[in-house]
Amino acid sequence: MCSSLTHGNKERVLPNSPDRFDSGCFASNDSGWDSYSPDHDEAGGGRGATPNSASSNSPDSNSPDSNSPGSNRTNPSGPYTRSPDPRSSGSNNPASSGATSGLPIVDVVTRLADLPIDALDTDGVIKAGSDIQSVATWLTLQKSALAARAEELREQGKATSAASALSGGGKRSNRRTKEDVRRTETVNTSPALQDAMTDGHFNPSHADALAAARNKAITKEAKQRFADSETELINTSRTLTADEFARKANRQAELANEDDGLEQLAQQKAASKASIWQDRYNGMIKLYCEIDPERGAHIETAIRHEVNRLWHLANDGPPPANKLEQLTAQALYNLITNQTPNNGTSSGIDISVLIDLKTLLGGLHEDSVSETENGTPLPPETIRRYAC
Repeated sequence: MCSSLTHGNKERVLPNSPDRFDSGCFASNDSGWDSYSPDHDEAGGGRGATPNSASSNSPDSNSPDSNSPGSNRTNPSGPYTRSPDPRSSGSNNPASSGATSGLPIVDVVTRLADLPIDALDTDGVIKAGSDIQSVATWLTLQKSALAARAEELREQGKATSAASALSGGGKRSNRRTKEDVRRTETVNTSPALQDAMTDGHFNPSHADALAAARNKAITKEAKQRFADSETELINTSRTLTADEFARKANRQAELANEDDGLEQLAQQKAASKASIWQDRYNGMIKLYCEIDPERGAHIETAIRHEVNRLWHLANDGPPPANKLEQLTAQALYNLITNQTPNNGTSSGIDISVLIDLKTLLGGLHEDSVSETENGTPLPPETIRRYAC
């Protein structure tokens, strides 16, 4: 039987690293962290259930949390609806049956606290880091359940908002609290995402990628089209890394917009901004810029070419990482003040683009390639314009 934990009052399987999955279960054995030592015999390893694993907490059938009225409300920010309240009671809930085959989260945290870091080899470090990520995923699910409950209580006039519940008693920064609130809203409005995180396939970075993709759907109709495809998107992406899932989800949002990305680019151009000021403490001049991908691709390419030119004046090979920031500052100055040499060659603002023939002729599709040489997505129409 799968190992179990409780998320709210719903049984949750502790997310596991890909190399330790066993029918979706988080396994443990008596060797504890010895399984991370160089001398551990992987053939006899795997993390089997510990003899003293505690059972999951049973829900209180008389709890006021059960069947709360706010658990199925519509999210006012879009077409997504909150998933059914995970807090349930009765014999059909595995958590209430006292399942004892799982590895309680407290055991995992205890093992991490006792981790002999100095004794770990490379594989041990990677596996321990994977376990830390698993705990982070479990905490995100717990935060999501807490945020949902806080909002239900707030609507009943009994408590404050999810932001207050996740603020750490007011000690966390507003930025971090807002990040948590956004993430829990995404989790709480996507049962498929909850399941993927519970099963250990997705982590908080996947949730952030889904939230970002949702925001790329522009119109109400596009948001609804994306919402309608979201479950299939997640269920067919469980083997993807967060970055791979982000690319796939963003493409799905572009397809939902049904305009080859032109409206999003127009919005990005309208939202572009830049500023310059002097730091009052160190006297340095600071520049800040947010700009759309089309113009940004030209700027990035021009700076990169000028950085390489400056480095190769007296050096061979690519510029080292520890020199890039100073070289970039000089390159930016040269480009803005027109200090680059005029030798009749390209000024560095030409860019290379990649696009498949089907996209070039007919627009975006699921497997489209329409981007700069560095992977920055561009609408097919923009690349068609470059080709003219």
